[in-house]
Amino acid sequence: MVDTIFHDVCFSQTDVESARSLISTIIQGEAAIIAIVFTLSLIAVQQTTSTYSPRVIDIFNDYKKNKPFFMLLCAYTFCIACSALLLKVITSEKNENIVTPSIEHYIWIVCALFILSIIVLLPYINFTLNMFKPTTLIKLLSENISKQSIEFAIELESSRNIDQSGQIKPIDDTIQPIVDVLQGAMKSYDYETTRYGLKIIEAKAIQILSDERYNTGKEAIAKRIIDNIRIIGIIATKQEMEKAVNDTVDTFFAIFECLIDREIYEPIDTLISALFTIGEQTINENIDTSTVYIFKKLTEIGIKSTDSNLKNVTENMIHLIARMTLEKISMENKQGIYQILCSGVCLEAFDSLGSICEKTAEKKWEFETSNLIYMLKIIGTSLFENTDIKGNADYLLDNLLSTLESITQNLIKNDLKKLVYNTTSIIHLIGKEAFVKNKRLTEVSCNLLDNISSEITHCSPEVNGERDTLRDKLILNIMTWEGELNKLLYTSSGTNYAQ
Repeated sequence: MVDTIFHDVCFSQTDVESARSLISTIIQGEAAIIAIVFTLSLIAVQQTTSTYSPRVIDIFNDYKKNKPFFMLLCAYTFCIACSALLLKVITSEKNENIVTPSIEHYIWIVCALFILSIIVLLPYINFTLNMFKPTTLIKLLSENISKQSIEFAIELESSRNIDQSGQIKPIDDTIQPIVDVLQGAMKSYDYETTRYGLKIIEAKAIQILSDERYNTGKEAIAKRIIDNIRIIGIIATKQEMEKAVNDTVDTFFAIFECLIDREIYEPIDTLISALFTIGEQTINENIDTSTVYIFKKLTEIGIKSTDSNLKNVTENMIHLIARMTLEKISMENKQGIYQILCSGVCLEAFDSLGSICEKTAEKKWEFETSNLIYMLKIIGTSLFENTDIKGNADYLLDNLLSTLESITQNLIKNDLKKLVYNTTSIIHLIGKEAFVKNKRLTEVSCNLLDNISSEITHCSPEVNGERDTLRDKLILNIMTWEGELNKLLYTSSGTNYAQ
């Protein structure tokens, strides 16, 4: 029976009616399949645009990015056309109701094409399903990012959306669609997609900024990219995605290193401002681990900027770290929950400012170092004004005194004795203000002044063969402040703590 069926199918000639019925069925099947393909494609478009952004619809219209769809469409159109043409030319052989041998061959070819078109459909379905993945969308969208596309967007924005022909056009920002996809991913707390998108933007930014074929327009491009990354960081902060915030900060730092290496200094202020904005958001959202991480990266930026002799950037770092610390102290006081987390932020701020000060002292930058010391004074004053001198505040002031001691030693080491007056005056102020609520801090301050005085005393009394009057005045002032604190402690307990 099987042999009979095989012989009838493969070797018997097909009658005309059967041939026409078969070809008609193939045409209808192919038309039905292509209709399903269109439906599936429209569903994919609707799903991705509603989930992420209408901007991703360009992927489906682009032949290079959606090749499987257009190739499948062409293949089915060709198969349907061939089948329709064959259906028209089917004729019988002489007076018999069977097709001619040549037509028989064409029927087999059409059947083979139909089977092939069904096989080709499988990769397209897989491709379409992958289009639902945000990482696939990001990868395809990133192919549009180039120096020319970003410059065109900047030029169009500066001309208020009016092109050279006078027509109003929307700004085609090639980075914005990726930001939209990442926003949708972050709403679902999809951390891996967010990280992937940031890495893609980082790689593209570094590629454009490092391209030696172009030497102009990189400042504006860098600012544009930084602004888009800032938006991602703000969204991540509002979603309380700590890892995503930290990845955003890492992306900023990688771009900063590229800017420093390529000596593109103008966009650095924009980058720092973006980091500060994100830092403020982390403070408002109480994401203190991210705030601490931002401090660490700001410190590295400050140190690298000092090494590159970028005084303005270093000074900006100092002010931003101080502002964020003061905002954290003020906010915690308003909420009445002065917690250990706030201590972490303040401690990191002390370490950051201390590390930057070490570099500025080595460079003998008196103005920047003086500003840094003044910021520490403001932070100390804020701790007194906003909290009781107990618990965490006591611990923070203790660390502030240690930071001031370390800074003073660096100043003495780098022959910046003029600024030692500033640090020792703050130590004296803390000891004096803390006396009423916590005598232990007064004792610590007194001992620190005594140590600093001894260290300066061991310095050479002469400079270039002449008496170092600055050294003598400094020792006198420190001893006076030490005596004042010692007197307070002696009056309080009848014991000379300095001894």
